[in-house]
Amino acid sequence: MGFTSAWSISSHPDSTIAELTPRLAPAMRADRAHPAARSRWEAWRRAPLADHRT
Repeated sequence: MGFTSAWSISSHPDSTIAELTPRLAPAMRADRAHPAARSRWEAWRRAPLADHRT
């Protein structure tokens, strides 16, 4: 899922994510607006990554 999956599994503290937000948020919006975004999301829904939480 591109940005979303990388963001959600990140081990960075909230303060680091907050610093990156001004740069990542526009890129994430552009990615979601891309014509292929829906097909990528549907592919993710059909076969998401395995849950390796401990």
